[in-house]
This record gives sequence, structure tokens and C-alpha cells, in this order.
Amino acid sequence: MDIAIFFKSLLLLAFFLTLGNLIKYTFLKGLIVPSSLIAGVLALLLGPQLLGEYINLSLQGTNLWIDEKVTSIWKELPGYLIVVVFAGLFLGKKIPTIKQ
Repeated sequence: MDIAIFFKSLLLLAFFLTLGNLIKYTFLKGLIVPSSLIAGVLALLLGPQLLGEYINLSLQGTNLWIDEKVTSIWKELPGYLIVVVFAGLFLGKKIPTIKQ
């Protein structure tokens, strides 16, 4: 795995989440829609699956926006990030002793 592509994929995730948060608090104030859902829809629309094929953002045959390498890293991330979710579940909880 190339470290530059890894950081590019994380930066794109942060960009889409920021954009989703901006859209949520400017246009969708009255609705209860998660920012991550908005960001996921934007990434799907601009990704290589839908509009990314038709938007000409390429230079010498390589896509500058979201390419297959970035999406392959995105496919691997949930397996690692679920560990972060479950590790955070017990923060602030007192661990019971053996008697309890």
C-alpha cells in the first residue's frame, strides 16, 4: 500500500465529511440526516461508480479525484475502524472486579 494514496484517501474522507456537515447545517437544518450519510452520497456520486466516469477530471489517463486505488483503501477501512468503535464503547465505564 502506497502511503501517499492512503493519505489521499483519508483526506478525501475528511473533505467529504466536512462538506456533508456543511450541507447538513446550511440546507438541511430541519431534517435529521447524519452528515456521514450525506458525505457517502456525495462520494458515491463523484466516485468512479457514477459521475466520476463522466466528469473529465483526468490528466494523462489517471483520475485526480477518486480513483480505484482510493476506493480499494476505503473498502479496507471498516474492518480496522470497527476496532476504534468498540474500544470507545467502554471509555468512562468502571471495569467490574471478579467478585462483581
